[in-house]
Amino acid sequence: RGGPTETVIVDLAMDSRNLDRTLAEGNPVVQGLADLRFFLAGALKIGPTPEGVTVTPLVTTTPEGNTLEIQPGFGGSGGLAYTDLNDPAKLRDRFAPGTEPVVLAALLVGKLPSAYPQGGDFPAEEPELPPGLPPGIELPLPEDTEMIHKDPVPEAEHQLANVLVFADVDFISDQVAFQQSFFGVAAANDNYKLLLNAADFLLGSEELMQVRAKRAIRRPFTLFDRIEGEAELAGLERERQLRSDLETFQSELNEKLGDSTQRNAALLEKRLQDEVERLNGQIKETNRELLEIRKARRKALSWEEAKVRFSVLWAMPALVLGLGLFLSVRRRARAQAARRGTSK
Repeated sequence: RGGPTETVIVDLAMDSRNLDRTLAEGNPVVQGLADLRFFLAGALKIGPTPEGVTVTPLVTTTPEGNTLEIQPGFGGSGGLAYTDLNDPAKLRDRFAPGTEPVVLAALLVGKLPSAYPQGGDFPAEEPELPPGLPPGIELPLPEDTEMIHKDPVPEAEHQLANVLVFADVDFISDQVAFQQSFFGVAAANDNYKLLLNAADFLLGSEELMQVRAKRAIRRPFTLFDRIEGEAELAGLERERQLRSDLETFQSELNEKLGDSTQRNAALLEKRLQDEVERLNGQIKETNRELLEIRKARRKALSWEEAKVRFSVLWAMPALVLGLGLFLSVRRRARAQAARRGTSK
């Protein structure tokens, strides 16, 4: 709070501004939702579906949404690495708006084909595991294990199935869906409602879903959002240019330092030292200007926040106090006048 502001594009917020474009209209799983949040969410790609199976996207991004490919390792190959997740500016630079919504949750309905079309084999008795074996570790079965074969369910006996698929399980984690306050844990958004709706839908409890269907009334600070958006747009191009220059200076610096070998260190020591100092100065100046741009974004909101804070903490309490004193004095004056009239 009070520091430089920066947009994090991997922190997806869905509210009244875009819910009509991101939620499946009329689907009971997403009814009654006022705001959702997905952080570092994955993406679902809908491919060819079997005959008789329908796939309905439930939660998507807007058409401008897209994905970022994160490569394993610590970077250095020109792409994004996991270490770059702490650099919102670099993520914004690599992001390109898309043309189609990215699916975050989908519903499959129909008679699904069997995952084991040839049937399955399983041991007649569960083999005894050695003590201390970590959970999730599967050991090969002994050769003399008695196996039981189970034939697949005939297609004519397949029942109608409902399957909900989410690209992100962390949307219901404590850090994303809840917040800690003085009074305890409270919901930070409607992520938990989405999970409850999904469970009730799969259980057929539509009555409980209708109870949660009423949306909460939200009154966002649209003025703050507009000021912050204008401030970010004003410095966006300059910030991108500065970050590009910063990467160039850093590459040149690494190249200069790499040229300093034992053979030519003495010959190029003075000139190389001057180049390194120049590049370090440019890097420092670029970082300073980037920080000033981020501070300017915050400064654009400071005056409006100060007015709101003054109104809430001082002006309104002072007005209420003054009104209370005025009414108290007037009531006392009327009481004294009434007593004087009675005494006469």
